[in-house]
Order: sequence, then C-alpha cells, then structure tokens
Amino acid sequence: SIKFAKLVEIIREKGYDSNVVNTICNATNERQKEAKEIAKKVDAMIVIGGKNSSNTQKLYEICKNECENTFYIQTAKDLDFDEIRKYEKVGITAGASTPKNIIEEVHTECQR
Repeated sequence: SIKFAKLVEIIREKGYDSNVVNTICNATNERQKEAKEIAKKVDAMIVIGGKNSSNTQKLYEICKNECENTFYIQTAKDLDFDEIRKYEKVGITAGASTPKNIIEEVHTECQR
C-alpha cells in the first residue's frame, strides 16, 4: 500500500538499518482492491468480520472512503435490514476469516 511504502521510505531516509518485508498476501490485496471498486459503485456497503480483525478493519476503512453509507458488522443480527433496504445498490465484502454461512445469511436477508 502507499502508506506502507511511505513508512519504509521514511525509515530508510532516517538511516535506520532495516529489513522490511510486506506480508500482505496477494489474496488480501485483491480483496481490498475489489472492495474498493464495489464501494465506488453502490449506495451502501456492508463489511462483515470480527471487530478485532485488522484485515476487516482495513476493508471497512477502504470502503468507508469510497461509500459514506458503510456498515461494519460481525453477523446478520448486527445489521438494521430496514435501513439497508432503503438503498438501491448494496455491496457486501468480508474479512478472510469470516465464515461463508454468515456472508450468505447477510446476502439473503438483503434480498428480501
């Protein structure tokens, strides 16, 4: 990411001896890019994942920057579906460790 590269540059400019490795896996990087693209095209965005997941928190930040109506939830119970149904186009993304059944439950509820 740009922030990561900038931090590495600052550390190196200060003369610190550093060995920096970007450990963001390609799947995570792709998910972030896709979430950003989806968030640009929708009226509301739902990000599903654990509140302590740095992966999901980053997805939320990315989506929130593109779509003001971004909701961060852990399960379908956390979402006000009456509120969500007010939006014509709703995007959904989830952290890597979010169980598929939770994603499917949110998706099904949104379509009702």
